[in-house]
Parts: sequence; structure tokens; C-alpha cells
Amino acid sequence: MGPAFLSELARRNRYNLRTLRRSPAAEISGALGDLGTLLPLMIALALQGSIDLTSTLIFSGLFNIATGVVFGIPLPVQPMKAIAAAALANHLPLRVTTAAGALVSFAVLLLSATGLLRLLARLIPVPIIKGIQLGAGLRLITSGAALILPLPWLAPPPLDSRLAALLLFLLLLLTQRAARFPYALLAFLLGIAVAEEDDDDDGSAAAPAVPSATALGLSVAAMNLLACWSGAMPVCHGAGGLAAQHRFGARSGASVVLLGLAKVLLGVWGSGARSGSGWGLLQNHTGGQQGLIEFLRRFPGGVLGVMVIAAGLELAKVGAGLNSGAADLWEESVAEGEGVGVGFFRRRRCREVGVREQQERWMVMMVTAAGILAFKNDAVGFLAGCCCHAAYRAADCVERRQAEGRWGLVGERLPLLR
Repeated sequence: MGPAFLSELARRNRYNLRTLRRSPAAEISGALGDLGTLLPLMIALALQGSIDLTSTLIFSGLFNIATGVVFGIPLPVQPMKAIAAAALANHLPLRVTTAAGALVSFAVLLLSATGLLRLLARLIPVPIIKGIQLGAGLRLITSGAALILPLPWLAPPPLDSRLAALLLFLLLLLTQRAARFPYALLAFLLGIAVAEEDDDDDGSAAAPAVPSATALGLSVAAMNLLACWSGAMPVCHGAGGLAAQHRFGARSGASVVLLGLAKVLLGVWGSGARSGSGWGLLQNHTGGQQGLIEFLRRFPGGVLGVMVIAAGLELAKVGAGLNSGAADLWEESVAEGEGVGVGFFRRRRCREVGVREQQERWMVMMVTAAGILAFKNDAVGFLAGCCCHAAYRAADCVERRQAEGRWGLVGERLPLLR
């Protein structure tokens, strides 16, 4: 941990503080943008005993604070969705769920430490990556709709209805160009009001650089290997959460630090609710956890559903830049300087993509997304995208050999009719 790292860390946290002072409502709103993905999975896993809720809140909150301080961007701490889905489908016990998270994290640690993760990031074509993001975004939209569809059109409480979800969605559309409008904060406060009501009835500086694949891999491995022993939920830095937090106004690490503080306080309160103390971190206080779960369950599904849909739309938007500005389209060019001393300098420019290449890249992305949606499995979508990409590259190889005269009969490419 040298002077350069400490200097960069200080710069990132100065940026966090400046951003928070300049637009506090947007940062708080962005911090809450991830709740639509976090709450449904966390509550469902806690209800069936697959995770310990208080440990999950405390450790994920601490990791939120650490990522905000270290990276300086609104990097989320989200459930590992593949493990969460398997745990929910098979009613896995706590020890199996946490062991799965630890094994995945050990594999990620191995890939990161050996440099293989960075190599894989370079080898995987950008259209496949964007296809995975597009598919994940569309799946989030369907998940949000699934939270809204069981609700009645109008019923008490009014916010927990389809009509309220429709009005919130219209507000989302009207404010989509107002990046600093605290939409998630407004939705969250309305949801808390409904949860409390039910409870009463029942009783500028430059932004820090995006972290590398290796840094993210080491972060994910460290989080889970540190927390799995306590029964905490397996977590990762999800693209969906990042899209949600950015959509709702987060622009710095201050947003996730605020979210982390709230999680830690809620977890400490839940862990000490039964024993009467606030520090029952490693003990399973069932009564306190149940009260906390019941409170979170009363959060209106209509509000959560719209927040999940908004996150899905934000993540799916990455597909729009596939053929204009994608990472693999930028290349260095040498240009002649102007002025008194004529020289040469290097600059980066985005190359133009031909119509045929545009169609091929679009098809690879869509095949990847379609595989994810059809089979509800990211691995299937990834393999489908790889097969599509490989088929196009094989066709290119055949065409090159035919053009060189190595393959094909003489005159077979001449038209039959003239």
C-alpha cells in the first residue's frame, strides 16, 4: 500500500464528498436504486432459512462502505443471482448456500490472481458481453412485472396496487432526462410510509476510473470468503445494480457508503431486537430476524416492481452503443501535428463499422440475449453467443480461402444466367 495508492484513495474520497455536497438528494436516491433487486431475493432467501438476514445486512453494508471508499464509484453489492435462484428452487439450507458462494469466490480469486480473468475479458467478444447485459436487463424487466401482476388494480393500501405502479412508471418516463431527480428516494419514502402504516394496523473533479476486471474479481472473492462463515448471502458487483444506482442519480461512492451505513444499522438493530442488545452479530436471534423480515415484506410490491423495471431498462440500454462507441471499436491512429513544429501524435478514434459487420454484431448480441431469456440461464446465452460468433468467423475464413482460389471449383461463383 504505497504513497501512490494512498494519494489516489484520498482523491477518490474528496470526489465522493464533493459529489455528495453538490447533489445530496441524487446520491441518496441512487443509493436506494438497488433495493428493487436486493430486497426480493434477500427476503425470500431469509424466509426459507438459506441465509442469515442480520449477518447479510451487516456484512453487505460493510462491503458497500468499503467499495465506495476504495473505488469511488457507485459500485453495488448484490446477491449472486445464479446461486440465489438455485437456493430458492431447491430450498437449500444455509450451509449449502454459503458453501456455494465460497467455492465460486475461490474460483474467481484463482482467476484474478493468475491473470486469467483479465485474459478472458480481452478474449470474449464485446457483442457477447453486451448481449449478456441486454438479456440481464430484459430479465429484470420481467422480474419487475412479476412483482406487479399479482396486485389488484386498486386496493388498500393504495400504493400497493397496479394503478399506483402505473402512475410511478409514468413518473419514471417523465423524469428520464432529469438525471438528478430523486425518483428512487421518493419511491422509497412512499414505500416506507406504506410499510409503517401496515405495521401500525397490525401492531467535481474527474470521476475515478472504472476498476479493472482483476480488481473486481479480487473484491468479489474477498467479500464472500470473509462473510460466508457467518451465514451471509453470497454477493457480487452486479451490472443491474450499477445501472439502477446510476439511473436514479448516483455518481460517486458516497451513494453506496450511505446505503452501507443504513444496512449496518438495520442489521445491528435486527440482531439485537430479541436479546435487547444491539450487538448480537454472530447469534441467530430468530425473533428479531422475523420482525425485520416482516417489516421488509410490507414494502409495497408495486413500488419495488417499478424500481426493478427501471433498473432493467437502464441495463438494456447498453445495446444501443454496440456499433457506435463500443470498447472494441476504438483504435489508435497516428496524425500529423499542426503549427510551427510539425510532428506526429497518437490519438484514439472510433472506427466506422460497415453494414454487414453491424448486422453480424447485432445478431451475436441478440442470440446471446435470446438464449438468456429463453432458458433463463446466462451460461446458455453465453454459449449461444459464442457459437454464433464462431459461425461468422468460420464463414469469413471460408470466404478468404475462396477468394485466394484455395477452395471452390473454377468459375463456381460466376452467375448461371447472363
